[in-house]
Amino acid sequence: MRQYALNFFAIAVLCASATCLRAASDDETLSLSPVASARTAMASPQGGTRVATCAPHGAAAGMHGPALTGIEVSATDDGVRVLVKASGPLTGAAANLSSPDRVLIRVSGIGMASAKLPKVLPVHLGAVERVRYAVKSPTQVWVVVDLDARLAFRTSQPTKDSFELDLLTEASASAPEPPSQSLASPVAADAHGLAQIPRINLMLFDLNVIYQGKKYDRFPCANFIYNAGERFPLKRNFVSTLVFSHGYGAFVGNARILDPQGRMLAQTETPFAFNLFNPLTEFMVELPWNVVFAEKGMYTLWVELSGSDVLKQSFYVGQTTDRLPAD
Repeated sequence: MRQYALNFFAIAVLCASATCLRAASDDETLSLSPVASARTAMASPQGGTRVATCAPHGAAAGMHGPALTGIEVSATDDGVRVLVKASGPLTGAAANLSSPDRVLIRVSGIGMASAKLPKVLPVHLGAVERVRYAVKSPTQVWVVVDLDARLAFRTSQPTKDSFELDLLTEASASAPEPPSQSLASPVAADAHGLAQIPRINLMLFDLNVIYQGKKYDRFPCANFIYNAGERFPLKRNFVSTLVFSHGYGAFVGNARILDPQGRMLAQTETPFAFNLFNPLTEFMVELPWNVVFAEKGMYTLWVELSGSDVLKQSFYVGQTTDRLPAD
């Protein structure tokens, strides 16, 4: 009886060992698969040097809903390309930010990221220092490209699951482009029927102004004309309202004001984003400004959508005794 029990115990141990060996073999295969996928993603493409890689798509397999799965950076003939990938459909828009120089990519339609995707990717390729991302809401992820100098860019959507940003060198950015691309960033999207540049209605309102002996809390104006008693430099608060209509797609906007010499006077600190679901919808934004007009002259307000200037509005700042300059 004792010999039978020992034999049974020996057989049980052998079976358990075989089971453990099989499990270890399976675990090893599972752990190596993502590494092989990552190595494949790191292969350098022809015509460019890839310096950052996406995480394996399998890392997001257990997540519910589309997720950010990868960010790839590579050199191109005319600059640097940043490719954002997801496990499902997305829409993207980009805008230049300054102080410090960087490009913000707002990726909509996804609200999570692969656990294996590092949040900061050192790059050091051309003007691109690094790329980082953050989940901002259940339906939006922000990708920030940190630069050592401001660059022009264009965007496209190669597939429904990816968004591409091409940062252009100074030489390629200055090259002439067809007029249809002067509203650049959403142009590639237009080609796929994903975006249509909206019409823009701009209004200026001077705040707390005394004009011809009367005080106005909010005075609509095309030019900023003050009584002769006002002296320059002149600190003023005013508001610009923008209404976007008859367009389609997701956009990120910025605005800036240049002085008569073309120098930056002020700019939006935080970009505004909106989505026109169809040509019948519209979006309005009010931008407050706090500036110092150093001198009389023609100032310019530029409106930028997704990295391209789409509206230029000039206005004169002076006094009632001035004669407006000729156009």
